[in-house]
Amino acid sequence: LNMFRHLHEVQSGRTSSISHEILGFNSQGEVINYSELVTAEEICENSTKLITFMDLAGHRKYLRTTVQGLSGYLPHYMMLVVSGRAGVLGMTKEHLALAIALDVPFFVTVTKTDLGSPEETLRCLQAILKSPGCLRVPFLVKNEDDVITAGSNQLADNIVPIFLVSSVNGEGLELLTRFLHVLPPGISHKEKERLEQEPCEFQIDECFRVPDVGPVVGGLLTKGMVNEGTKLLLGPLDDGEFVPVEVQSIHRNKAPCRSVRASQSASLGLDCAPITLRSGMVLLSLDVHPTGCLFFQATVCVLFHSTAIHPGFQTTVH
Repeated sequence: LNMFRHLHEVQSGRTSSISHEILGFNSQGEVINYSELVTAEEICENSTKLITFMDLAGHRKYLRTTVQGLSGYLPHYMMLVVSGRAGVLGMTKEHLALAIALDVPFFVTVTKTDLGSPEETLRCLQAILKSPGCLRVPFLVKNEDDVITAGSNQLADNIVPIFLVSSVNGEGLELLTRFLHVLPPGISHKEKERLEQEPCEFQIDECFRVPDVGPVVGGLLTKGMVNEGTKLLLGPLDDGEFVPVEVQSIHRNKAPCRSVRASQSASLGLDCAPITLRSGMVLLSLDVHPTGCLFFQATVCVLFHSTAIHPGFQTTVH
């Protein structure tokens, strides 16, 4: 239930928005989330490795939100969850195609194995992964040695690990957890240091109005560093202009902090004039002189589409 943000999500069991949760490991590789009364702040403080999960909608109705999460948050890896009971659906193939098109390394988790044999689902997955449009090597993880093999190659060489799990009897969960612990970060320390030295660029994906706090924006810092009191440019506005703002507060993983670095997600409380905030805006360094764009031409590749594309059609451009 922690993944649900709206009442209709609780009632239907389908997520329609992007939600975040964290998983922390100690130096022995043990999960520390399962301790009693552990807050997100305590998990961050006591973890030697921290993984942030983004739950993206699986239903076709919310596909645009899923595309926004995959393209906007730049995840290091994608876990494709397939129901062992329902099998491989049309949306499974679409999500797989998105991961390939956006060049996001991925692995597959087949769930609900306690409800029946997942052999048919497994055969279908292996056939799709080996098909000419995919050309991946499926690798079924069965034991601890397979976990080390799958995790050490950083999902390179087109290898796609497959896990069979059940949340009811716990089958396969230990192997999946171990895999997440040994899986290396998707960005090197050297590359992260380089990004931190560049001018700030914060992508805004969510906007809030918090009582007694004011405007709050959530998103991903793709470049640079942001501290409390940092002055930035916010925009583009409807007329293409950018306005100066000041960062009053920073929260990461539901806990207050003093700074945020490149490749980290955060929520920023802003001190700015009353303007209409929207997702898609950015916060930029004062050293940058941005220009708003009201029109652009692009050559795009359409993966697939079931209806005709016509003037006025809205799409997502990565």
